[in-house]
Order: sequence, then structure tokens, then C-alpha cells
Amino acid sequence: MELKVIKPFSWAHQHVRIEHFEKDQVIETKDKELIRVSLEEKWTAKKRGSESNTQANAQTSAPENKALPGADENKEPAADGNTDTSPDGAGAAD
Repeated sequence: MELKVIKPFSWAHQHVRIEHFEKDQVIETKDKELIRVSLEEKWTAKKRGSESNTQANAQTSAPENKALPGADENKEPAADGNTDTSPDGAGAAD
């Protein structure tokens, strides 16, 4: 994930190796703890247009993810060829 530093801070990776981050610096990291803490403390913000954000948006906005459960397009016709999908079987007359 790409983060943009809002407020300078230092981070101890694995509680050992200290790294200093300056305002406006862009951090590319997979360190979940660094991401979580720096966002919660408002030291960083998610960088707009980062690959992670773009992939997440693409997955949730894809048309195939918008079909409602039980939508007609997801149902197969009955074995007898009846396409009536109403619960009581009393759909519109043909």
C-alpha cells in the first residue's frame, strides 16, 4: 500500500530497525502494523490512485459484483421448461 506522510514520525520495524519518515514522503509498504498505526494516529493518509486502492475499487465496482442475490439472470429454467420463478408458481399467463 502507498501512504503519504502527513506528520513526520519514526517507526521501529520489527521493534529493531528505526526508520524516519518526513512530511510529504510516499511510503510503499506491506507492513500491516505500520499501515494500521500510522493511519490511526493520522501520521499518514492513503495515497490516492495507489495500486491497492485502484484494485479494491475495481473489485467492488465491477458489474459482475453488482447483481443482486436471486436475480433472474442467475437462475436456470426448471427441468420442465417453465421459466416462472415466482414462489407460488402463479406467474403471468403466457
